[in-house]
Amino acid sequence: MCNNEDPFTLKNAAELSDTWEKASTLQTQVPYKGVPQNFDISVHEPWDWAIENVIDDPMVSSYIVWDVQKHYRWTSTTWEQFVTKPWTGDDAWDAQKGFVNFKNAV
Repeated sequence: MCNNEDPFTLKNAAELSDTWEKASTLQTQVPYKGVPQNFDISVHEPWDWAIENVIDDPMVSSYIVWDVQKHYRWTSTTWEQFVTKPWTGDDAWDAQKGFVNFKNAV
């Protein structure tokens, strides 16, 4: 166990994983109204949680916008892009271009 003043360094991913594993079975003690209270520490990987509780849940995943979109409107003379949500802007489009193959994009 370390306290707030003990320095430590994790040298690689294996040490980090080992530290998370050890921490997942620990308890912490917190004083409450002068009486020490023990609490179990649980560790949950954020990515695993996201997959199990968001992506795999059809009630939630059906509301996720998986691809960016560009919206245009006709102004009587030209087409003009408009933004209504974060995934309809140029920044989102440019970010997705970095990791998606757009050969067949319209």
